[in-house]
Amino acid sequence: MGIPKKGLKALALVAATAMSLAACNPPIVPVPTPAATSKASPEPTSSPTRPISPAPTRTPTATIPSPSPTPSPTPTPTPVLPTQYGGTLVWPFDGPRGFDPHSNTDYRTQTMLGFVNIKLTTYDYRSSQYSRGTNILRGDLAESWKVSPDGRTYTFYLRKGVRFANIEPMNGREVTAEDVKWSWERTMRPGNMLDDTYVYESIEKIEVLNRYTVRFWLTASDARFPFEAASRQAYILAKEVEEKFRGFNTVGSVMGAGPWFLEEYVPDNWYVMKRNPDYYEKDAPFLESVKVVIMPQVSTRVAALTVNRADIVGWFPYMSVEDGLALRKDGRVNVKAKSAPESWWWLSMKATEKPFDDVRVRRAVAMALNRKEWSDTVYQGYADWPLGPIPPAFGAVALGQEAYPQNVQPYFEYRPDRARELLEDAGYPAGLNTTINTTSAYGEEQMKEAKLIARWLGEVGIKAEVKDWPYSEWLSGPYRGDYEGIFWGPDVADTLESQLIPRYSCNSPRNHSTVCDPSLEKLLQEWRGTQDESKSRSILRDIQVYLAEKQYAIPSPLPQRFTAWQPWVKNYNGEDANAYDQGRRFAYIWIEK
Repeated sequence: MGIPKKGLKALALVAATAMSLAACNPPIVPVPTPAATSKASPEPTSSPTRPISPAPTRTPTATIPSPSPTPSPTPTPTPVLPTQYGGTLVWPFDGPRGFDPHSNTDYRTQTMLGFVNIKLTTYDYRSSQYSRGTNILRGDLAESWKVSPDGRTYTFYLRKGVRFANIEPMNGREVTAEDVKWSWERTMRPGNMLDDTYVYESIEKIEVLNRYTVRFWLTASDARFPFEAASRQAYILAKEVEEKFRGFNTVGSVMGAGPWFLEEYVPDNWYVMKRNPDYYEKDAPFLESVKVVIMPQVSTRVAALTVNRADIVGWFPYMSVEDGLALRKDGRVNVKAKSAPESWWWLSMKATEKPFDDVRVRRAVAMALNRKEWSDTVYQGYADWPLGPIPPAFGAVALGQEAYPQNVQPYFEYRPDRARELLEDAGYPAGLNTTINTTSAYGEEQMKEAKLIARWLGEVGIKAEVKDWPYSEWLSGPYRGDYEGIFWGPDVADTLESQLIPRYSCNSPRNHSTVCDPSLEKLLQEWRGTQDESKSRSILRDIQVYLAEKQYAIPSPLPQRFTAWQPWVKNYNGEDANAYDQGRRFAYIWIEK
């Protein structure tokens, strides 16, 4: 909801009062604290000395020689060092809806877990110029990796000396290849709620070669596997944590080898992430802690920022254009509008059932949408115009309209007369009835869009009722393909892989159109297995053209999302992290007051 200009100060006062009241003796859930240890971590010589919690005394272990790996093109992160260490970043967000990464895909849960865990690969979050979608992949727990000539075997060579946080029952022990195998096999257990099931279904076996080397055997060539290893739900966990807590279902189980550990959790109020002194990047995090204040309402977060009760406001759901422009005009905080692929929404039609099993009906829907009015009405023009399944943020691989064949270009245009003709040709001269399945949990903006879509469809003869699902029912129902008519909702868009494969692959839980198209499946698998870059781009073009012809799903205008932050927050330029890795991005921010 936008903040009226006259009401901004009043709302800020309300937020400040609410935050003060929330601090009055709330119920605190105890969280394990790292044990005291005895060895100081090395400091960067080019930066001021900071007090760092001591690292544990390490127990010598026998090292099994590893084969000499072929170095992967994973550059060292940009060397960014703060001018001062310490301090607490206050970030208004929302609370988790569970704690198990493999049984909960909720973005709030995954964001919390991203603070405390590592994966095999990650992205260069140290740079203030980090850019979603175009950033370079680098090793995380994996120092390097190599792929077999047939693309079916990946061998990862792990960093030595990477340790879990010094918390019972992990006790600061080293992370090994056995942990990688156990974690990935846990992810693959039947019944887990996963978004990218195609990744795990393609794993034939996982083999531990020695303490620091693990090999993945795949059922088919997969050039994208190192990127998939950086996705959410690919965390490296500790088996003894599951054994102690009988799963990862309680707040006590929120622990790992990441840059932070959970110091305090006050349900419905806040949680505090403390700097992990045993994190393998010894100069990070730069901050001492991050306090995540639980504020579900975005307008309240904005109000807190205006009275200096918050340091950053951004990341899912984003503030409205009205709020962003008001903050920019006010001038006291930094404001940036940027393309945000993870907030990309899709209108997916149930292509396996009538009436949307007919391509003419799907094309009619596409030409009934007034994209310019959509952008101007909802986003005041602050939106990009993606035409196909790849956001413009991914650069040259995303086709512009002129790159598509002449016969499909009309499907990107507002042509209501042609839409009515197509419906008549398909056997619906009197129109048809359908349902737009969505949820208001992501904010009023998307509900406004749903009503606009219903209006445009109604103008060509498709009477559409908007159904607002409760969020928990939404995740287990429409989001998993259990709906009738039209799906209107968000989808993960961090990488090319997450753009294409889960949305259109047979039996994928994120295949909201529930389509299983053999020709499309063949193209997707060819692209996934192609190591040659030029051939890969050619296949990507073919995929985009094919999807334009079929119109299984239609992307919304891609909004320019607003992020705002205080002037004392440094090495931050309004960017957000891939795959809910906000905690990793915050490890390289510092505060200067």
